[in-house]
Amino acid sequence: MPAPDQLLFFICSTYLFNKFFHLLIILSLRSGIALSILLTPRRLVTLSKHTQADLLYIGITVRIFFAELFSHVAALPSRERKYLEMENTKLNILIRQECEADFDSVYEVVRSAFETMDMASGDEQDLVNRLRKSTAFIPELSLVAELDGKIIGHIMFTKMKIGVHPALTLAPVAVLPEYQKQGIGGKLIVEGHRIARELGHSVVILVGHADYYPRFGYTPAGIKNIQAPFEVPEDAFMVLELREDGLKGVSGMIEFAPEFFPDA
Repeated sequence: MPAPDQLLFFICSTYLFNKFFHLLIILSLRSGIALSILLTPRRLVTLSKHTQADLLYIGITVRIFFAELFSHVAALPSRERKYLEMENTKLNILIRQECEADFDSVYEVVRSAFETMDMASGDEQDLVNRLRKSTAFIPELSLVAELDGKIIGHIMFTKMKIGVHPALTLAPVAVLPEYQKQGIGGKLIVEGHRIARELGHSVVILVGHADYYPRFGYTPAGIKNIQAPFEVPEDAFMVLELREDGLKGVSGMIEFAPEFFPDA
């Protein structure tokens, strides 16, 4: 039987070899060359010309490798990793923290995104402005999606409570109508989750579409003994644990920042 260090070397070498060929495939496809590469002794994979978000894939591949190789680097949850690996947007999107110069653009992005939504209140863009001025605001968790210098998406996580326990709420997330259904909102959500974990947060609450947010790990909050102070469909009121046992000992009525209810 090989020694433990030899076994570790073999595993790491095999992993790197496999990832190296994946990168070669991506780079070759970028120049439009069809490739046929023998990935295993028993399997020949033929890949024809197509387009992919290769830079995103390469970045995720490198990150996942080091997260899995070194235990002190936190790995992405599998559901978020799967989402990003499957994402095929062709746009070179930059996700970053918003700055004051972005405020007017963010206002228009949020207004435009919610303008035609049936369930929108029409107050979403003003809610963002109110939250920025509140004690619930977390600058690191107000993010924009930028394309060629243009702000095309925005997301905000702010402080709230579940009973006496601190938590976050995700609201709102917005993408310009002409850029929707291209994975941009998903990238904002995943990056927001990553930053929230780094900041030490454990739980996120939201009210949203039941056929969208579960792909990021959200589940009905009611089954966790978490209640909303208003009527809301059970499947639209959701919670996410950002870390294992994030909801341990957490239950009760949620409390949003008062900025969510300006007329109360």
